[in-house]
Amino acid sequence: MTNYTPNKKIEKPVYNEYATNPTGWSGPINTDWDIIDSALGGVLPLSAVGAVGTVNLSITQTQNLIINITGAMTGNAVYTLPLNAASTGIVGGNWIVYNNTSGAFTVTFTPVSGGGTSVAIAQGTRSLIYSDGTNIAAVTSAAGTSGQVIYNSANILTGSSNLVFNGTTLTAAGLASSGSITAGTTIAATTAITAGTTITATGNITAFSDRSLKRDIQTIEHALDLVGKMRGVTFEMINTGQQGIGVVAQEVQEVIPQVVQDNNGILSVAYGNLVGVLIEAVKELTARVEALESK
Repeated sequence: MTNYTPNKKIEKPVYNEYATNPTGWSGPINTDWDIIDSALGGVLPLSAVGAVGTVNLSITQTQNLIINITGAMTGNAVYTLPLNAASTGIVGGNWIVYNNTSGAFTVTFTPVSGGGTSVAIAQGTRSLIYSDGTNIAAVTSAAGTSGQVIYNSANILTGSSNLVFNGTTLTAAGLASSGSITAGTTIAATTAITAGTTITATGNITAFSDRSLKRDIQTIEHALDLVGKMRGVTFEMINTGQQGIGVVAQEVQEVIPQVVQDNNGILSVAYGNLVGVLIEAVKELTARVEALESK
């Protein structure tokens, strides 16, 4: 009695079963070697032309390692993996699927038995998919949730909840750079952005300043005195030799500590926040000038 492996139906000859067969043992054994060869590198070509709706793959077709789907699609196609030889679940294994189709339609692999998970293969990509007998999934499926940026963590691709991109806006819970950061769209950071050199944007660099985000709003008093206690300086950066102009963070911290941040012992200044002080200082100075002119 002929036996087969329970998954991909490879024949297991019984002793002396083929002794009287005209082809002897060569028939089943050679056939099995063909199946094994297909599993190691066989290519199953599938034409997506006219493949609209559900296309049921046979267990013989799934014996191939590579599935190459080509052609101009006219509708979404769903390829089903069949039941295994023992009918205990869908056929299990790994496949390299190349979606080399054209047309704005999708290619999906799903269990023929229903239930379990399915996987969509993006157009123009090669994906390694696997079946555990119930579910079909892509080996390259990213960790984390939709939109999370994938990065190499100890040679394992994973997602980060601290770095999310929706196609337009990059949101970072911490962004550091030893070089320039250039943004053509929006970079939204929930914590500090640290750059070793220049941050360049094709649009405006803004900060949230909505009234609804603030409380205990008070007008800055004695702003002119605060400005008088600060010093504008020119300087040369030690690491680059670049000439600059601005303030010294330690000096500003003694006058307006709210605009100074400590980044692991290195101080930085929120230059934009000094605008509020300068506005009130100009108003105070204007009032003094007007008072003098009225005498």
